[in-house]
Amino acid sequence: MLERAGTSNGGTIDRVSQLVRALNAERSLLGELREVLMVQREAVAQNDQAGVEVSIHAMGRIMLTLEESRRQRRAVLSLIADGNEVALTDLEEYVGDPVPEDLRSAREAVQRLAVATANDLAINQHVLDRVLHAGDTFLQRLFSTGLDTCPSYGPAKDGDERAEAMLVNRTA
Repeated sequence: MLERAGTSNGGTIDRVSQLVRALNAERSLLGELREVLMVQREAVAQNDQAGVEVSIHAMGRIMLTLEESRRQRRAVLSLIADGNEVALTDLEEYVGDPVPEDLRSAREAVQRLAVATANDLAINQHVLDRVLHAGDTFLQRLFSTGLDTCPSYGPAKDGDERAEAMLVNRTA
């Protein structure tokens, strides 16, 4: 089966090892992303705005690097699959069944970490949505209290000479 990649068996084995390296790089980046997501949750819990901002920048950097890593993985997969676009779940068709152990374990690790990272991201989105909602609720309460925010234009009090005052517009 390894001969299906359009090169000699040695060339395909080299491509499989390139794919394993690409998957391991993705796994590492997904692990970094999960760590940053946990740091971000901790910063939100501590009301650390600077920590949240640092985590956002770190996530952006990791996401760019992750996209480049995935692009490289797709390029290697395309070489293995004679130019076809192949999902990681369909490797058996191109590298043989069973998939080599190092490739199988790298693929499973990336898939497992991708699911865990997506769950962590969903948790962070929920936490941040709740924080924003709590901030909105606080502002609504702050600005909708019954206190007179501008007492100089309030109702006249007994004996206040302003009660007798009248404004006349003579330009009309």
